[in-house]
Amino acid sequence: MFVGKLDSAIILVNQAIVFARKVGEPKRLGLAYLNRADYYRQQQNIAQSLKDCATAIKYAEIAKDKDVKARVNQTFGAIYHHQSNYEQASKYIRLAVKGYQEVGNKRMEAVALNNLGLALKYQKTYTEAISATKKAIQITDSLKDINNLSIYYGNLSDIYYL
Repeated sequence: MFVGKLDSAIILVNQAIVFARKVGEPKRLGLAYLNRADYYRQQQNIAQSLKDCATAIKYAEIAKDKDVKARVNQTFGAIYHHQSNYEQASKYIRLAVKGYQEVGNKRMEAVALNNLGLALKYQKTYTEAISATKKAIQITDSLKDINNLSIYYGNLSDIYYL
């Protein structure tokens, strides 16, 4: 996937799904379907991506894994954001933020807050977008994640620019 070969990535994740089914581990199945959903999202196969997200969240709930569930909600948010449905994107990203907070996954909480800021920017709710992005910056700064800090500050400046 990281080298841009999404067709190959889908073939491989399909194999991962086959083996995860044999093992019978719901968390592993949830993650595999989530990965495939993201690959399909990147290919702009939205219908299949949404279907795989629905399957992934089912397995995350069976596994009682809040982190995987948050990741699925974040992917739902990314799908809706890509479709310019920022209201739905915000809804799912908020669920992701809450899930990451519940499990203490600060890095992913910051990523989700940044994504929320972007969706809110497009909804023209600038005060809330600034607040979400500043929270992402605060968390990211505490983690000393310099790479994401530069991205989030750039996103914050874009909100102020509008």
